[in-house]
Amino acid sequence: MPISNFPRLRFTDITEVEVLDRTAGFYVSAPPTNPLAAEAQTTAQTAKTSVLGCRQLDIIADITNVPNPSKLYIKLRFSGKESPSVATVADWGYIQVDKIDTATGISSVQEYMIEIDLNNVNNQTGHTAARRYLVRIDQISGIWASAIVWSSHANVTGKVYFQRQGGSM
Repeated sequence: MPISNFPRLRFTDITEVEVLDRTAGFYVSAPPTNPLAAEAQTTAQTAKTSVLGCRQLDIIADITNVPNPSKLYIKLRFSGKESPSVATVADWGYIQVDKIDTATGISSVQEYMIEIDLNNVNNQTGHTAARRYLVRIDQISGIWASAIVWSSHANVTGKVYFQRQGGSM
């Protein structure tokens, strides 16, 4: 059989790509678990990256200043639109996960949100040194990926990177 001329995309980035620079400090939401406030802030929105043909997406948070206490929050979002705007909430869909009621067994859904306790590393509390955190998402959808990233307290600084992993179309 002849080899297909169908163009195949294969994404495995050799290096990570910077999608958010918050060396001036991540957006702080009040209360810290209020993602709706963060979604509307341009300082919390990462750049978009194509995920066409990849199976996994690594989100790397390179945190340079860690006040105690502080947490970092990440909500990954996807879009199948041709050219979504990172500032338009309606252009993006968020990962939904099961929220099972233990009394009834009925499942509703909630948006998947990552919380990183920056001061608790391997059960060592009070941690304030610069550190990198990596979260891998296996539930890739759509053509584009972006994220909303914010912190619980002021003066958390750093950068966020994406790295696409393996796959083919």
